[in-house]
Amino acid sequence: MQKLQTRHNSGYLLLELALVLALTTSIGFALVTFVQAQRMSLNIQQQTQERALAMQALEGFILSRQRLPCPAEAPNGPEARQAGQCDSLQGWLPTASLGVVLESPLRFHVADLAKAGPPAQGSLTADRPLEQISPALLAEIITMTTTANQAVGLGPLPALHICGLSTPPVAASNYGCGNAPLLSSTAVAVILPSGTQPAKTSLTEDAQAFRLANEARTHQFFADPHHPTDNPHWLSFERLMWLWMQSGALHPFRTPNHLNPEPS
Repeated sequence: MQKLQTRHNSGYLLLELALVLALTTSIGFALVTFVQAQRMSLNIQQQTQERALAMQALEGFILSRQRLPCPAEAPNGPEARQAGQCDSLQGWLPTASLGVVLESPLRFHVADLAKAGPPAQGSLTADRPLEQISPALLAEIITMTTTANQAVGLGPLPALHICGLSTPPVAASNYGCGNAPLLSSTAVAVILPSGTQPAKTSLTEDAQAFRLANEARTHQFFADPHHPTDNPHWLSFERLMWLWMQSGALHPFRTPNHLNPEPS
Protein backbone atom coordinates (compact mmCIF):
# COMPACT_ATOMS: atom_id res chain seq x y z
CA MET A 1 0.00 0.00 0.00
CA GLN A 2 2.84 2.38 0.85
CA LYS A 3 4.62 1.59 -2.43
CA LEU A 4 1.45 2.37 -4.37
CA GLN A 5 1.08 5.69 -2.53
CA THR A 6 4.73 6.53 -3.30
CA ARG A 7 4.16 5.84 -7.00
CA HIS A 8 1.08 8.10 -6.99
CA ASN A 9 3.06 10.88 -5.30
CA SER A 10 5.88 10.53 -7.84
CA GLY A 11 3.38 10.72 -10.67
CA TYR A 12 1.85 13.88 -9.26
CA LEU A 13 5.31 15.44 -8.83
CA LEU A 14 6.24 14.69 -12.44
CA LEU A 15 2.95 16.14 -13.65
CA GLU A 16 3.40 19.26 -11.55
CA LEU A 17 6.98 19.64 -12.78
CA ALA A 18 5.85 19.34 -16.41
CA LEU A 19 3.16 21.96 -15.85
CA VAL A 20 5.65 24.31 -14.22
CA LEU A 21 8.11 23.87 -17.08
CA ALA A 22 5.40 24.45 -19.67
CA LEU A 23 4.18 27.57 -17.85
CA THR A 24 7.73 28.90 -17.46
CA THR A 25 8.45 28.34 -21.15
CA SER A 26 5.25 30.13 -22.17
CA ILE A 27 6.00 33.08 -19.91
CA GLY A 28 9.60 33.25 -21.15
CA PHE A 29 8.54 33.17 -24.79
CA ALA A 30 5.92 35.85 -24.19
CA LEU A 31 8.48 38.00 -22.37
CA VAL A 32 11.05 37.68 -25.17
CA THR A 33 8.39 38.53 -27.75
CA PHE A 34 7.29 41.54 -25.69
CA VAL A 35 10.87 42.81 -25.30
CA GLN A 36 11.53 42.41 -29.04
CA ALA A 37 8.32 44.26 -29.88
CA GLN A 38 9.24 47.06 -27.48
CA ARG A 39 12.70 47.37 -29.00
CA MET A 40 11.26 47.46 -32.51
CA SER A 41 8.73 50.09 -31.47
CA LEU A 42 11.44 52.24 -29.88
CA ASN A 43 13.64 51.80 -32.95
CA ILE A 44 10.83 52.90 -35.27
CA GLN A 45 10.06 55.86 -33.02
CA GLN A 46 13.72 56.92 -32.91
CA GLN A 47 14.11 56.65 -36.69
CA THR A 48 10.89 58.60 -37.27
CA GLN A 49 12.07 61.36 -34.95
CA GLU A 50 15.50 61.51 -36.63
CA ARG A 51 13.95 61.78 -40.12
CA ALA A 52 11.69 64.59 -38.90
CA LEU A 53 14.71 66.34 -37.32
CA ALA A 54 16.67 65.93 -40.56
CA MET A 55 13.85 67.43 -42.61
CA GLN A 56 13.52 70.36 -40.20
CA ALA A 57 17.26 71.01 -40.48
CA LEU A 58 17.06 70.84 -44.28
CA GLU A 59 14.23 73.36 -44.35
CA GLY A 60 16.09 75.60 -41.90
CA PHE A 61 19.08 75.60 -44.24
CA ILE A 62 16.87 76.59 -47.17
CA LEU A 63 15.27 79.39 -45.17
CA SER A 64 18.67 80.85 -44.29
CA ARG A 65 20.60 80.16 -47.53
CA GLN A 66 17.69 80.20 -50.01
CA ARG A 67 19.11 77.18 -51.84
CA LEU A 68 19.38 73.42 -51.52
CA PRO A 69 22.49 72.04 -49.82
CA CYS A 70 24.86 69.70 -51.61
CA PRO A 71 25.43 66.13 -50.43
CA ALA A 72 28.38 65.37 -48.16
CA GLU A 73 31.15 62.98 -49.14
CA ALA A 74 31.16 61.23 -45.75
CA PRO A 75 28.53 60.48 -43.09
CA ASN A 76 27.72 63.50 -40.91
CA GLY A 77 30.13 65.67 -42.89
CA PRO A 78 29.79 69.14 -44.48
CA GLU A 79 28.36 69.66 -47.94
CA ALA A 80 30.84 69.02 -50.76
CA ARG A 81 30.58 72.16 -52.87
CA GLN A 82 33.04 74.23 -54.90
CA ALA A 83 32.55 77.39 -56.94
CA GLY A 84 28.81 77.30 -56.34
CA GLN A 85 28.40 73.76 -57.66
CA CYS A 86 27.96 70.39 -55.97
CA ASP A 87 30.79 67.90 -56.26
CA SER A 88 28.14 65.19 -56.52
CA LEU A 89 24.35 64.96 -56.57
CA GLN A 90 24.34 61.85 -54.41
CA GLY A 91 26.00 61.27 -51.08
CA TRP A 92 25.29 61.72 -47.40
CA LEU A 93 23.07 64.22 -45.64
CA PRO A 94 25.45 67.12 -44.80
CA THR A 95 24.55 67.30 -41.12
CA ALA A 96 27.64 69.39 -40.33
CA SER A 97 26.36 72.10 -42.68
CA LEU A 98 22.77 71.70 -41.51
CA GLY A 99 23.75 72.08 -37.86
CA VAL A 100 22.13 68.85 -36.70
CA VAL A 101 23.46 65.70 -35.02
CA LEU A 102 21.92 62.36 -35.99
CA GLU A 103 22.65 58.98 -34.46
CA SER A 104 22.19 57.17 -37.77
CA PRO A 105 23.69 58.71 -40.94
CA LEU A 106 21.28 59.31 -43.82
CA ARG A 107 21.80 59.35 -47.58
CA PHE A 108 20.94 62.49 -49.57
CA HIS A 109 20.11 63.15 -53.23
CA VAL A 110 19.35 66.49 -54.91
CA ALA A 111 17.83 67.27 -58.30
CA ASP A 112 20.04 69.12 -60.76
CA LEU A 113 17.27 69.44 -63.41
CA ALA A 114 19.82 68.31 -66.02
CA LYS A 115 17.18 67.16 -68.50
CA ALA A 116 15.72 70.66 -68.52
CA GLY A 117 19.05 72.17 -69.58
CA PRO A 118 20.17 75.73 -68.76
CA PRO A 119 19.24 77.97 -67.05
CA ALA A 120 17.37 75.44 -64.86
CA GLN A 121 20.24 72.96 -64.69
CA GLY A 122 22.10 73.28 -61.39
CA SER A 123 20.00 76.23 -60.29
CA LEU A 124 18.54 74.71 -57.12
CA THR A 125 21.94 74.41 -55.41
CA ALA A 126 23.41 77.60 -56.86
CA ASP A 127 23.86 80.79 -54.86
CA ARG A 128 20.73 82.93 -55.25
CA PRO A 129 18.89 80.44 -57.53
CA LEU A 130 16.11 82.85 -58.45
CA GLU A 131 18.62 85.27 -59.94
CA GLN A 132 19.59 82.50 -62.32
CA ILE A 133 16.05 81.51 -63.31
CA SER A 134 12.65 83.04 -62.61
CA PRO A 135 10.30 81.16 -60.25
CA ALA A 136 7.61 81.12 -62.94
CA LEU A 137 9.86 79.41 -65.48
CA LEU A 138 11.19 77.02 -62.86
CA ALA A 139 7.66 76.06 -61.84
CA GLU A 140 6.66 75.55 -65.45
CA ILE A 141 9.64 73.28 -66.12
CA ILE A 142 9.15 71.08 -63.06
CA THR A 143 5.37 70.79 -63.09
CA MET A 144 5.16 69.95 -66.80
CA THR A 145 6.53 66.45 -66.18
CA THR A 146 3.14 64.74 -66.48
CA THR A 147 0.51 66.03 -68.89
CA ALA A 148 -2.49 64.63 -70.74
CA ASN A 149 -0.42 63.80 -73.82
CA GLN A 150 2.82 62.77 -72.11
CA ALA A 151 2.81 59.52 -70.19
CA VAL A 152 4.92 59.16 -67.08
CA GLY A 153 8.46 58.37 -68.20
CA LEU A 154 8.19 60.15 -71.56
CA GLY A 155 8.24 63.86 -70.66
CA PRO A 156 11.22 66.08 -69.75
CA LEU A 157 11.14 64.74 -66.16
CA PRO A 158 13.76 67.09 -64.70
CA ALA A 159 12.91 66.47 -61.04
CA LEU A 160 13.30 63.35 -58.91
CA HIS A 161 10.42 60.89 -58.85
CA ILE A 162 8.98 58.94 -55.93
CA CYS A 163 7.31 55.71 -57.00
CA GLY A 164 5.36 52.86 -55.52
CA LEU A 165 6.62 49.30 -55.83
CA SER A 166 6.47 47.54 -59.17
CA THR A 167 7.52 44.22 -60.68
CA PRO A 168 9.87 44.29 -62.43
CA PRO A 169 11.33 47.53 -61.06
CA VAL A 170 12.17 50.45 -63.32
CA ALA A 171 15.79 50.44 -64.48
CA ALA A 172 17.92 52.83 -62.45
CA SER A 173 19.14 54.48 -65.67
CA ASN A 174 15.58 55.41 -66.74
CA TYR A 175 13.60 58.46 -65.75
CA GLY A 176 10.11 58.40 -64.24
CA CYS A 177 8.18 55.56 -62.61
CA GLY A 178 7.29 53.53 -65.68
CA ASN A 179 4.40 51.23 -64.77
CA ALA A 180 4.86 51.81 -61.04
CA PRO A 181 2.43 54.08 -59.15
CA LEU A 182 3.55 57.71 -59.20
CA LEU A 183 3.69 59.26 -55.72
CA SER A 184 5.51 62.48 -56.61
CA SER A 185 7.02 63.88 -59.79
CA THR A 186 8.30 67.13 -58.25
CA ALA A 187 10.77 66.00 -55.59
CA VAL A 188 13.86 68.21 -55.49
CA ALA A 189 15.65 66.57 -52.55
CA VAL A 190 15.43 63.07 -51.12
CA ILE A 191 16.58 61.76 -47.74
CA LEU A 192 17.15 58.01 -47.58
CA PRO A 193 17.90 55.63 -44.71
CA SER A 194 21.24 53.95 -45.26
CA GLY A 195 21.60 50.24 -45.90
CA THR A 196 24.69 50.24 -43.70
CA GLN A 197 23.43 51.06 -40.21
CA PRO A 198 25.21 51.01 -36.83
CA ALA A 199 25.55 47.53 -35.36
CA LYS A 200 22.91 48.10 -32.71
CA THR A 201 20.29 48.82 -35.39
CA SER A 202 19.46 45.43 -36.83
CA LEU A 203 18.04 45.17 -40.35
CA THR A 204 16.39 42.24 -42.02
CA GLU A 205 17.90 41.07 -45.29
CA ASP A 206 14.86 42.36 -47.19
CA ALA A 207 15.04 45.79 -45.53
CA GLN A 208 18.75 46.11 -46.20
CA ALA A 209 18.35 45.06 -49.83
CA PHE A 210 15.51 47.57 -50.29
CA ARG A 211 17.58 50.39 -48.80
CA LEU A 212 20.68 49.57 -50.84
CA ALA A 213 18.63 49.39 -54.05
CA ASN A 214 17.24 52.88 -53.40
CA GLU A 215 20.72 54.22 -52.59
CA ALA A 216 21.93 53.09 -56.01
CA ARG A 217 19.26 55.10 -57.83
CA THR A 218 19.61 58.65 -59.13
CA HIS A 219 16.34 59.49 -60.94
CA GLN A 220 13.58 57.73 -59.03
CA PHE A 221 13.14 56.20 -55.59
CA PHE A 222 10.67 53.61 -54.37
CA ALA A 223 8.45 53.52 -51.30
CA ASP A 224 7.15 50.34 -49.67
CA PRO A 225 4.00 50.78 -47.53
CA HIS A 226 4.94 47.70 -45.50
CA HIS A 227 8.31 49.14 -44.40
CA PRO A 228 7.78 52.81 -43.48
CA THR A 229 11.18 53.19 -41.79
CA ASP A 230 12.96 52.12 -44.99
CA ASN A 231 11.19 54.61 -47.26
CA PRO A 232 12.54 57.87 -48.69
CA HIS A 233 11.51 61.25 -47.34
CA TRP A 234 11.43 64.00 -49.91
CA LEU A 235 11.13 67.75 -50.28
CA SER A 236 8.73 68.70 -53.06
CA PHE A 237 9.16 71.69 -55.34
CA GLU A 238 5.89 73.06 -53.97
CA ARG A 239 7.32 72.97 -50.46
CA LEU A 240 10.54 74.56 -51.68
CA MET A 241 8.57 77.43 -53.20
CA TRP A 242 6.73 77.93 -49.93
CA LEU A 243 10.04 78.06 -48.05
CA TRP A 244 11.40 80.55 -50.56
CA MET A 245 8.33 82.67 -50.04
CA GLN A 246 8.77 82.57 -46.26
CA SER A 247 12.44 83.55 -46.56
CA GLY A 248 11.65 86.49 -48.82
CA ALA A 249 13.40 85.00 -51.84
CA LEU A 250 10.26 85.34 -53.96
CA HIS A 251 9.97 89.07 -53.36
CA PRO A 252 8.44 90.89 -55.24
CA PHE A 253 6.40 87.81 -56.18
CA ARG A 254 5.32 87.29 -52.60
CA THR A 255 1.59 87.32 -51.85
CA PRO A 256 -0.28 87.40 -48.52
CA ASN A 257 0.05 84.22 -46.45
CA HIS A 258 -3.70 83.57 -46.46
CA LEU A 259 -3.49 83.18 -50.24
CA ASN A 260 -0.61 80.72 -49.96
CA PRO A 261 -1.46 77.94 -47.50
CA GLU A 262 1.47 75.93 -46.24
CA PRO A 263 2.00 72.82 -48.39
CA SER A 264 2.76 69.51 -46.74
